[in-house]
Amino acid sequence: MVNFVYETRHGELSESQRRSVYSMHLVTEGTAAVTCGGKTESVGPGDVYFLFPAVDCRVVGGAGFRYLYLSFFGIRAGAELERLGIGPANFVFRDMGQLSPFWWECLSLRHEVVDLVSESVLLYSLSRIGQRYLPDAAGSGLAPGAENAKLLKEYADLHFAEPELNLDRLSTVFSYSKKYISALFRRHYGLGFVEYLRTVRIQHACRLLREGDRTVAETAAACGFRDALYFSRVFREETGLSPRDYRVNRISSEDAP
Repeated sequence: MVNFVYETRHGELSESQRRSVYSMHLVTEGTAAVTCGGKTESVGPGDVYFLFPAVDCRVVGGAGFRYLYLSFFGIRAGAELERLGIGPANFVFRDMGQLSPFWWECLSLRHEVVDLVSESVLLYSLSRIGQRYLPDAAGSGLAPGAENAKLLKEYADLHFAEPELNLDRLSTVFSYSKKYISALFRRHYGLGFVEYLRTVRIQHACRLLREGDRTVAETAAACGFRDALYFSRVFREETGLSPRDYRVNRISSEDAP
């Protein structure tokens, strides 16, 4: 989170800029014309609108235009907005005034917990927008948590070769508990995250051993293992062969008539 603010200073507001963070705005008074990525929408009390990093935005408000807003950034931020279909082509959500009591209550809390409060406001508001505007999940073909599981898996598949990837890092990036992440992987992919990550790394090691002539240490490093001896032990547990034996068998199979 960057800011959680009640904005009263603008009066007749004319603001045009390319932002570096996301922001979510809840209009409390007055009206404005909001342009995002070339599309313009009018907003009034109870409407929520979003602005996005690296997208040209312009807000022109009349006298008395007031709003609450949160600004935020991070990997998970973009993923969650995309999940809900929120973007430059769909940035205004009408009649969300039921959010106002919660926003005002949270804004009055002590500044020492502003980070927790701000994240709570963001997630609560996104969940209410999703509940109201997303199609019925029962008819979507997605099991509960399937989209979260997909995001976690895609991140793991992209970063598996980094030794720092583990449950702690995934928990930090997505703000999910480690227990929830492992349960989600087990429910949707049949094994916990640690087991899934090990399987992906060993499968990649098998490809490298089949296709190239890297040393065992080089193969281990390319698959996210810091220690070659530990890699060899895990590889044997998964395949029944040491990395060297696996390569020899692969070469022998290719040379066989």
